[in-house]
Amino acid sequence: MYARALSQLSRPSTNSRGYPFQSVINNGNHYDSNTGIYTCPEDGLYAFTFTLEASNGRNPNARLYRSGSQLGPFAIYPRASSGDFVDTSSNLQIYSLSQGDTIYVYGGGVIEPLHSTFAVWRIGDSKYSSRDFLFKT
Repeated sequence: MYARALSQLSRPSTNSRGYPFQSVINNGNHYDSNTGIYTCPEDGLYAFTFTLEASNGRNPNARLYRSGSQLGPFAIYPRASSGDFVDTSSNLQIYSLSQGDTIYVYGGGVIEPLHSTFAVWRIGDSKYSSRDFLFKT
């Protein structure tokens, strides 16, 4: 799944919803662009990446959430000075998840379109994956 912001996105009204990135590629329809929520179709190892763009003195922040709770300890904080300055921040996180888990990007502040994205890949079967790099939730 790959989605990006096609317009400015305001902070979600509750931590049970994500930023509503507009869906560009949504194989299997597991992403709801109205709520910003991705639902894992099966157990497995998933890679998530998201990028936020800030401008005009805005300083948003974001984390991955699962069902209303922060998924892991990682967050991004793009910082844009006022005027024509723009900043982006990105990250990549890998988790072993279960079928039906709902994952989304939640945070504070307004994010800008063009370079703000959210993407998900199922990259393997968690029961056969190495524990050396796996953050188990």
